[in-house]
Amino acid sequence: LIEYNYADELCLFHNDGGAIYTYTKTFGNILVEGSVVRGNIVLNHRGVGGIYMDNNTQGVLIENNTVAHSQNIGLFYHDNMNMEARYNTLFDNVKSMRSTGTYVGTAMHHNIVNNIKEIPAGGTYSKLAIVNISDNPVGLDYNTYIDRHRTSNFANASDYTNHTFSGWQNLGQDLHSTCDNTALDQHEWEAIFFNDTKIPKAFYLNGATQVKDNVTGISLLGSFALEPFVSRILRGMNLDCILDHEDTVAPEITAFTIPSTTSHLVIDVETLAAEGEATAYLITESFATPTLESFGWQRSPPTRHIVTSPGTKILYAWARDAAGNISTGVPKEVVVSGGMEAPVSLGNTTVYPHTTADPRRRAIAVSSIEDGIVTEISIYHKGGTGDVLLGVFADNAGAPSSLLSVTGETPINASEGWQTVSLLAPVSLFAGETLWLTWVFENNPGIRYDVALPNRASSEQTWSAGMPEDFGPATFAEGRYSVYCTYVPNP
Repeated sequence: LIEYNYADELCLFHNDGGAIYTYTKTFGNILVEGSVVRGNIVLNHRGVGGIYMDNNTQGVLIENNTVAHSQNIGLFYHDNMNMEARYNTLFDNVKSMRSTGTYVGTAMHHNIVNNIKEIPAGGTYSKLAIVNISDNPVGLDYNTYIDRHRTSNFANASDYTNHTFSGWQNLGQDLHSTCDNTALDQHEWEAIFFNDTKIPKAFYLNGATQVKDNVTGISLLGSFALEPFVSRILRGMNLDCILDHEDTVAPEITAFTIPSTTSHLVIDVETLAAEGEATAYLITESFATPTLESFGWQRSPPTRHIVTSPGTKILYAWARDAAGNISTGVPKEVVVSGGMEAPVSLGNTTVYPHTTADPRRRAIAVSSIEDGIVTEISIYHKGGTGDVLLGVFADNAGAPSSLLSVTGETPINASEGWQTVSLLAPVSLFAGETLWLTWVFENNPGIRYDVALPNRASSEQTWSAGMPEDFGPATFAEGRYSVYCTYVPNP
């Protein structure tokens, strides 16, 4: 019996293994048959499988386990017989369940299988279930599948074909199972919560809102409890505010100083400090209390703030804590002197001859010979419907890296032409620095490009991933796109 274990960050140096693993030389090993793997929590496994039943294993019951955030397979049957996996929760694994070379009497049923992992560029594929159907009589049924980010979630490893859930059922798999591909709402995300203690544990929603059980759709209010070594998948907004304690006390800004005058659009923040276990900070030019969804929250106190024009400015400093409580804003005044230079376009203002409607998030690199403040991005596209999201990412060794700013989700212009959208927060541009102008469409209407250097970067992620904090893995190919930004030179 393998029961009530908590395992995190395993197989960091050796790939062919599992957090819970077994192997026998031949079928019929009575030392393995009749074993039970129950109530374990496996996180961030980097080997082949979080729970990995290798060659010639038979007669093992795998139930009520949680496997999450694995870099490969969550639950893996490899050349097994008379196996049963039931009532397990598999969350955010690259491949949730896989069975290869499995023989008679083996089943995977009544499991919750929820993927959110995107496809690493140039890497493996993200799937809910993978089976060699032609030679693998594993019984998959009565499972609950959830993937709100893609629809080709299933793979037949016999012929390397990918399938939607209906196509999967046409192959005779999961005939009584369900699959939910309903997209998340704006600002929603999914997360798993678990109790790795030996006593019941309460969780409090605090600042999390619109919280639902991701499996049942039932709304949650106030708090919920988990029994020992039990997990629950939720969807909603600001799920990081869910803690094992209730917190209604906001942090307090105790120090905020800036120069009284400056001749630069980039204003130095001399001090910014807070009491009350602050976890993030924000500076705005509005007295209105920001929301947890407001762009620009930083884990460390910001050291500068960017304005887009001269004049008298009032800056407000804010802090939030882990529970989502937001402080009262503290105002400070600064006079920004000097004239404002004419805006400059940076990027590709040419309307190129070719059109692509590729749905993936893509980016082009730009750099300037002078310092400036980037305020907006323009893109040429055909008329369409849905929304567009534009962003600016920093550069790391010739690839887009961390998100610097983003626009709001903006309706796509109905007619062909240039569309210009302002950034939610301006971005500092330094002479010689590279920035990546990035776009993704809900329904790409067709944007203009030409096959020529320099290279564009492409993620495998699409609209559902939005503009993440990190661009993630990317592939590169020749491509100039009709995209540019506008900046104001900073004296």
